[in-house]
Amino acid sequence: MRLILAILFAVLAAPSLLAAEVVFPPAGKHKVDLLTVGMAKEAEAIGRKLQQSLAADPAWLESYLKETAKPGEPLPYHQKMGVTRDEYATFLAAAGNMKLKKLSDAVVSFEQAPEKLTLRIEGVALPCDTFAFSPDGRTMECSLGRSGAPRTIDLKDESAPMGAWTGSEWALRGGSLTPSLTGREDAYRAEVAIGKDSNQRNLIYLRIVGRRNETPMDITYVLRWPQ
Repeated sequence: MRLILAILFAVLAAPSLLAAEVVFPPAGKHKVDLLTVGMAKEAEAIGRKLQQSLAADPAWLESYLKETAKPGEPLPYHQKMGVTRDEYATFLAAAGNMKLKKLSDAVVSFEQAPEKLTLRIEGVALPCDTFAFSPDGRTMECSLGRSGAPRTIDLKDESAPMGAWTGSEWALRGGSLTPSLTGREDAYRAEVAIGKDSNQRNLIYLRIVGRRNETPMDITYVLRWPQ
């Protein structure tokens, strides 16, 4: 669902900015809540219809994006989206009112070594579950690739799904997300953020969308502790 949101809202990659200070949780294992960002079932059903329709004609979608897309704004409605104008409005309204919901318990661990700090996520099926950070926090590596410098997160909106929180986010990408709806080539974007919310709970935000090894990826998880 996050992939279709990224396309409909023409979300573009923000430039990487070196965080003023990268702060990691203490080393050790932590039992965490595994959460995801969701919307109402009706809106999710509309989202699936949208994704199927857009995947059926990627050439038109690419052309429509070039003609009408504005970063951070939803695409104007078009009948080729495969839903009615009212359904599209319902979907966009739900996208602006998404909430966190718990899926299960999980475990995260941080292992500190002189040359790197390693984050491992256990109990969750992921395209990659191990992330290695340089000691100064400037880079992150995983099986999908290597990031550049992180950007600082300072979200003050308590009404957002994760509430107000601060931290650092590392991002990497391969290929273009638009043809990844139907293509076979690798095309993905991955974001990993580590921080704390206004209640001083530790947060890990993990978002992976696109396609790799001909397998679609559409994952948005939040890991939060103490529980």
